[in-house]
Amino acid sequence: MAAIRLYRIAARAVPRRRPCLYALSCSRHIEQVALAKGVGNALMAMTRRFAACRPGYAFEFWDNDWRLACVNGSYIPSVEVSRAIHAEADLIRNVIATSATARASLDARLPGTRD
Repeated sequence: MAAIRLYRIAARAVPRRRPCLYALSCSRHIEQVALAKGVGNALMAMTRRFAACRPGYAFEFWDNDWRLACVNGSYIPSVEVSRAIHAEADLIRNVIATSATARASLDARLPGTRD
């Protein structure tokens, strides 16, 4: 637990970091795992989180939900993603919807584009 507290103190000293991908920060998640399942499981949780939490990710949208595809091949369900990443997903989804609406409107006006 002392290592997690030390990490939190050091992390506050870093000027500007990119937003966390997860709703529950890595240090809090690892602390919870350590308390519930022991240090060995906490180290495995830390390894999984740090492997997923690298620059570069993609959104995978479907009907009413989405998930985050991480660079290591893992996925984070939308319910586990931070508010900052949710805002990014909402923006992208709105751009996609606007583009689809604009395309449909354009297709309706151009001759030979409708079946």
